[in-house]
Amino acid sequence: DVVVLCPSQVYGYGDATKASRRTQIKAAAGKSPIYTLGGTNLVGVSSVCDVIVRVANKHVGRSGTRYILAGENITIKELLDSFASAGGHPQGGPWLRLPTWLLSIICAIGEFLGSTTYTKERLYVSTRYHWYNPSLAITDLALDTPPARDLICDSVRYMKEHHLL
Repeated sequence: DVVVLCPSQVYGYGDATKASRRTQIKAAAGKSPIYTLGGTNLVGVSSVCDVIVRVANKHVGRSGTRYILAGENITIKELLDSFASAGGHPQGGPWLRLPTWLLSIICAIGEFLGSTTYTKERLYVSTRYHWYNPSLAITDLALDTPPARDLICDSVRYMKEHHLL
C-alpha cells in the first residue's frame, strides 16, 4: 500500500532556520521593500505531521492516491506584508513591485557573471503562482491547517524567541 503525500510550503514554529526563509526574516524586520508577482501556498507543519501519522497508522488514505497537503493560497506581496505586520512593522511591508521584465534582465546578467542566486530558473520559480487545491486531502485525510496569517505569526514568534530578528 502506497499513499503519496505532497506538502506545499510548510510554515510554522521553527521554520525560520531554513535557508529559503532569509527573505521572510528581512520582511519580519521591516526590511524588504521589493516584491515580485507570484504566489505561494502555506500549510502548517503540525497539520502535515498529523496527516503523516494518520496515514502511517493506516487510519486514512487510499492506496495509490496522491494527496496535495496545502492550505491558503496567497500572493508574494500578501506573504511579505504579513511577515512585516507580524514582526511589528505594519507599514514596513514591500512597496516596490519589481517588474518581471527587469528581473529577467537582472537574472540574465547574473547567469552571465556566474551567479547562483540570480538565474533564469529562479526567475521562473519566483514569479509563478504556486497555488494548490487541497480538497482531496481535506476530504480523505481530514487535513486541517490554520490560516496563513497564523502560520506566519508562529514563524515570527520563533524568529523572535531565537534572536533571528
